[in-house]
Amino acid sequence: MRWPTWLWWMICVGGVTAVLYWRRPDAFYNPQFWAEDGNIFFTNAYFLGDKSLITPYAGYFHTLARIVAWVGSYLPVQYAPHWYTAAAWGMFIFIITYLFSARFPFQNNLKFLLGLALVVTTADNEVYFNLANWATITSIIWLLLAISNEPDSHRQAIFDAALLLLTGLNSPFSISLWLLFLLRWIIRRTDHSLKLWLASLLVALIQIWHMFARAATETGVLAFPVLRDGILYRFGFLFLGETIYGVPLTNISRSLILAAMIGLYGYLLWHAMKQKNWPVLTILAGGILSATLSLYVMRYNPSGLMYSAGRHFYIPAVTLVWALLLVTDTRKWLPLFATFIAFLFLTPGSKNQVLPDMNWAEETAKCIGTQPLCLISTNPVLEPPVWWAAIDSHVFEAPAMDVVFVSQFGEHIELLGYNAVQDDTAVHLQFVWRSSGKMQDDYKFLIQLVDDDDPNRIVIQNDLAPLDGQYPTSSWLEQEVVIDPVILPLETIPAGQYQIMVGWYNPQIGVQLTAYDAQQRRWKSDWVALPLAVEVDGNGRHP
Repeated sequence: MRWPTWLWWMICVGGVTAVLYWRRPDAFYNPQFWAEDGNIFFTNAYFLGDKSLITPYAGYFHTLARIVAWVGSYLPVQYAPHWYTAAAWGMFIFIITYLFSARFPFQNNLKFLLGLALVVTTADNEVYFNLANWATITSIIWLLLAISNEPDSHRQAIFDAALLLLTGLNSPFSISLWLLFLLRWIIRRTDHSLKLWLASLLVALIQIWHMFARAATETGVLAFPVLRDGILYRFGFLFLGETIYGVPLTNISRSLILAAMIGLYGYLLWHAMKQKNWPVLTILAGGILSATLSLYVMRYNPSGLMYSAGRHFYIPAVTLVWALLLVTDTRKWLPLFATFIAFLFLTPGSKNQVLPDMNWAEETAKCIGTQPLCLISTNPVLEPPVWWAAIDSHVFEAPAMDVVFVSQFGEHIELLGYNAVQDDTAVHLQFVWRSSGKMQDDYKFLIQLVDDDDPNRIVIQNDLAPLDGQYPTSSWLEQEVVIDPVILPLETIPAGQYQIMVGWYNPQIGVQLTAYDAQQRRWKSDWVALPLAVEVDGNGRHP
């Protein structure tokens, strides 16, 4: 009895999910950000909005990861890590679903093994639930696109193009993997293959354009022995995981590992070409091209090149497993499949890794609504933390103030009070404003230092926008509290006693807002006089 495709798909999804849980259980019961997820993707989406979708990072775009972050910016902030983790799991499910479609002429049991290989390959566990690593994982989709059957409808052709663009703009590996689509067109000579090749080339050029800026900042020289031993360690890690580091690289061991590497890849390539097994040839080429790009990117990081088991060499590991699974004579290779997968599954580097609890929900709950800017640590393995997610929390609770002094400007701007400190050179003020309603216009305020004996004598007048223009009033939420620091310099002020006056106006029409005190009595000329005496001696100092 042959099992239906949907049942094989469910078994594969269940198996992949079980392995992911075994490798990173904390990602399921304690979702949290990891480094760039919070510091770059979350913070950019939160502050930049739509603009974050076209903001490159580390020399290339992360289109799909940016879309996830942008959507997440509309969700309650305490659930942001949950959303990111769900998206990371969903990416694997999408790849498996695509693999089980009719676009790939493999048996369902073989598709099951190909899907399982996505999570049993040797790689650091940080690969799987970090959106920054989608740059690597989404490259697998390019490999699948390069070997997929021709579309049988216009809708499928559009799907292929959209998938190529989204995943290609998410990954720097498109810089080298566009050659796979050139190979596809050379083999098939179809219009669709030509279009995919041209589209992949366009994506690669876009990514290369931004990669120039990154390359310009990298310096140093990588010695050949480091490059050679890095390649040998990387190949050995595919089979032995972290235990390869216990093998001293003598001249004999180097020769043996190099011979094994050339022999295995040489045989698989020769076998694929002899049998005209173009999917195997394409997949192997993809692994080699991605490894070459990774070696180039890591050329100035010898320790990372030698010992990193993370995302940089995930694609070579997966493609080697896939090539072994896709060879023609499956009976001959079945024992090797079992041995290879067992090695990968039992490798020390593949054991479950539980990360420290960063208390994201607790930290955000303590900060949001009480502070104007929250900085939450997001990297769970560095001490002290160096990666932070920033949240503009829109404060709705008034802080403690030195002087509670209520006044109203126009319909929706309230002064609740202020803090003031005077030193030898300036008066440091911190106004506490509150919005009593949503505003359409961007108002500005004037602050004056006037002679106490002659209020018409103005010695300082500053025209200011809230938070130095960074937070216009049209962005204020109803009942939001805005803490706004202002500095009045005193170095050039003649000796005497002065008073501080404050007023708001609409710069678009040049009309000052009416000002009222706490008892709703209108201030003279709509200027509010703060109950703060400023005294300056002859040198600009206060007594």
